[in-house]
Amino acid sequence: MRLFFAVALPDAVRQKLAALEKDLREQAPKAPVSWVVPENIHLTLRFLGEVSDAKLPGVKDSGWGVAATVPRFSFVMEKVGTFGGKASPRVIWVGLRDDDGREKLAKIAEGLERAARKLGFEAEDRPFSAHATLGRVRDFKARRELAPLVSALETKKDFEAGMVNVESFVLYESRLQGPRPPEYVPVETYALQG
Repeated sequence: MRLFFAVALPDAVRQKLAALEKDLREQAPKAPVSWVVPENIHLTLRFLGEVSDAKLPGVKDSGWGVAATVPRFSFVMEKVGTFGGKASPRVIWVGLRDDDGREKLAKIAEGLERAARKLGFEAEDRPFSAHATLGRVRDFKARRELAPLVSALETKKDFEAGMVNVESFVLYESRLQGPRPPEYVPVETYALQG
C-alpha cells in the first residue's frame, strides 16, 4: 500500500483552491503542468510510500501517538508560490499564514517524522513545508509556455483560501489508476485533543 498522512481540507477551501487553479490554467493554457484534481487537494504531513502489511499496524498506531500530543487548532491558507522559483518553477502551491496554526501543523509533521524513523522509514531529505500542491510542472525548461503562468502567479500574491479548523488528520492510501488521477482512500482518521 502507498500511504501518506495528511490534513483533509474543507469543501469551501478546496473550492477556492480549485477556482484559483482553473484561473491559472485559463491564463496559461499551454503551460506544461499536471494539475491536481480538486477532490485530491490536501495538505501532506508525511509521505511514507510503499508500506508492507507487516508494518501497517505500527504505522496506524504511530498516528494515534502523535494525535494525543496536539490540541485542535486552526490555520489560514494563503500565499501562492512555487518550489523552484520564478525562473524554473517545479511545483505550484498555496501555503499557510505564518502563525500559531502553522506551528502546530509543523509539530504534527515533526511527530510523524520521528515515528516514521522509529518504524524504519528513511528520514525526509527536506524540511517540512506546509502547503497544498495545485500542480506539478512537467517541463520546467519550457520557458515560453511557462511565462504566462509565472505572470499569472504574480497577480495572485494576495490570494486567501480561508480558514481550516483542524480537528483530525488522516492516514490515506494512494491508489494509482494509470493515466487517471490517483484515488485517495482514508485508512485511519486521528482525532486531535479537545
